[in-house]
Parts: sequence; structure tokens; C-alpha cells
Amino acid sequence: MIRCGYRGASDGTFYKDSMFETNVEGALAAGLEVGVYVYSQAITTSEAKAEANLALQMCEGYSITLPIVLYYEYYTTTTGRLATASLTKTQRTNICLAFCNTVDAAGYGAMVYANKSITIQYRHVPPSMGRPFMAAMTRLVFRFIISRPHNSAMRTAPSPALQ
Repeated sequence: MIRCGYRGASDGTFYKDSMFETNVEGALAAGLEVGVYVYSQAITTSEAKAEANLALQMCEGYSITLPIVLYYEYYTTTTGRLATASLTKTQRTNICLAFCNTVDAAGYGAMVYANKSITIQYRHVPPSMGRPFMAAMTRLVFRFIISRPHNSAMRTAPSPALQ
């Protein structure tokens, strides 16, 4: 997974990762499958759609075979625009779905990534979202193996516990 951009935690400006092209080209030259992610602080569905569209534009011309991922977490639990926006669980879920649906409509696979506490406390969790999802946990990480960019069956395989 290669970061294509991020939204500023205080001002909400979207920034392109200055190393994106170099990293994608290097990974592809090495024969690796590539997916990308956006670190999001979106507080509206229109911001999430804009993030998805920017990621899609940045992926044009590259062979992106893994998902385009929304990395949706607080900057901290008390600071940053996402933490202070007072969004409901349903609003947060709809923001994630807006990103994923925009990516899906363009023919790519979409996924949401977050840590366990963000997922359980602050957003409706899969399968209620009906979306591929990856949750990072302190001692165990579940990874999703994608066989095709979208509309594919998915299997989960636990990674070895992190020591």
C-alpha cells in the first residue's frame, strides 16, 4: 500500500504525497502489486468523495491491482478536525461508504482501514457496511486477501501476532 495523499488534521486541506509517483513506479518496476491509501480527516460525504476522486486521478496511468483504501482515523482522540466534528456513528459510516462507492464506480476495489477502537466505538462495523475492511489491532492484524480489484470473494487470514 502506497500513500497517495492525506487531509490536514487542522485545516482540512488535501495534500498529495510528494513521493507517490516515485513509490508507485518503484513498486511496479519491482513487480509488486500496488494499492494506494488516503489518510482521511473527512467530515462530510462530499469531502470523502473528493478524496476518492483525487486518489483515482493520481492512479491514472498506473496498474493499480489492489484496493484504493480509506485510512479513516483520528489525528488524536481530542484534536484534529475529525475528533472535534461531533459526527454520529451513522455520519462516519456514510463518509466511509461515500469514499468506497466513488472508488467502486470507477472500477477499482475499495477498502476501509482503521484501528479496532475507532471501528467499534465510532463507526458501524462490517459486515453491516457491506464493505471490505481491514482492522489493525495491537497484538493481531487481520489481512484481507483480494483475488480481483472489485466484486470478488474475500478470505481473511490472521497474520502472526505482533510481538
